[in-house]
Amino acid sequence: TDLLERRIRAVEAAAQRLRDTRRFTADTLGNLPDATLVADRAGKILLANRAAAQLFNLASAADLRDRQVASLFAATPASSGRSAAFSWESLCALALNAEAARAAPSAAPSAAPSESVALDTPDGRHVLAHCSRSADSRDATIGWIVSLIDITALRQAETKRDEVLAFLSHDMRAPQSSIIALLELHALDPARNSKEDVHARIENYARKTLDLSDQFLQLSRAETKEYEFAALDLSEIAEEAIDEIWAASSAKQINIDWRFDGEPAPVSADRAMLTRATTNLLSNAVKYSPENSCVTVTLTAREGWFVLEVADQGYGISLEDQKHLFERYRRFSTPGAPKAAGAGLGMVFVKTVIEKHGGQIAVKSEPGSGTRISLSVPAFTQ
Repeated sequence: TDLLERRIRAVEAAAQRLRDTRRFTADTLGNLPDATLVADRAGKILLANRAAAQLFNLASAADLRDRQVASLFAATPASSGRSAAFSWESLCALALNAEAARAAPSAAPSAAPSESVALDTPDGRHVLAHCSRSADSRDATIGWIVSLIDITALRQAETKRDEVLAFLSHDMRAPQSSIIALLELHALDPARNSKEDVHARIENYARKTLDLSDQFLQLSRAETKEYEFAALDLSEIAEEAIDEIWAASSAKQINIDWRFDGEPAPVSADRAMLTRATTNLLSNAVKYSPENSCVTVTLTAREGWFVLEVADQGYGISLEDQKHLFERYRRFSTPGAPKAAGAGLGMVFVKTVIEKHGGQIAVKSEPGSGTRISLSVPAFTQ
């Protein structure tokens, strides 16, 4: 009897240690900050943590079980520039090659193969996948541990950095180079390059540079500054913007048709930022409209929103260009329209400001039929 009791207690203790080990493993896996998958040799997911469920927009880690790792990325080409789509075998091969390189004492550190591959998730996020082999006591492969690091923010920062460098190296340098060239030409041949002509050209390039830098700074402020929200009347902001572009519209004999029923349109807004965004929108409408035309500005209330619409009789925007209208440094050319000026940041600024106010922006346009842009801002309720 004593022997049986001792064996029962030993089995109970072993079972408790096993439960503790499983709990420790589950807690460790669940609390890892990066998305982690534990898969069998064929790539079927056995365990996953909360971060993995969040990465793939699933309710819980259990939703990933029994799925193939390859199915999460099968339709996504590798971001590293390779034309072949991601495969489970290729990720395992990377892990084995890296493990073999680490085991070779004579291998130089710089010669070690990459252990990770950059991938894109179906919803457009960027992920760095790293795989490690899991082995038993005899060093036989029993499964794989896959870590997925979300590098979306890093990729976005890299993209912005590249865009800024391109902007500084081309758009901002070009006018300065032209000014230097004009001065050199004047010094070489003053007779053919009069002082008055050189001064006029330098003024034009200087104003162009100032306009480009102003657009760049405006967008930076719109993205990074803390907005000072207050209860304002959207109709007053629209009227301020109309007054701001009066000189430009008068020069082209463009009539601004302001349609408003006179009722208050209370919104919670940063006056300076929202006024600048509205002014940019009206300025674009005037800039890309022919002379002796009309720009219609309409303010209406729609079920908890105030909608400010700006419609011109200009040259319109093609459907293909509309897809890229709110991208940085994008400028478009429509037959018959004046050449696009600026850095291509105006509409990005407008969209950024409206979204910071919890609003939406919509575009409706066809080449030759004008453009209608709608800004929807939530109504302010006390």
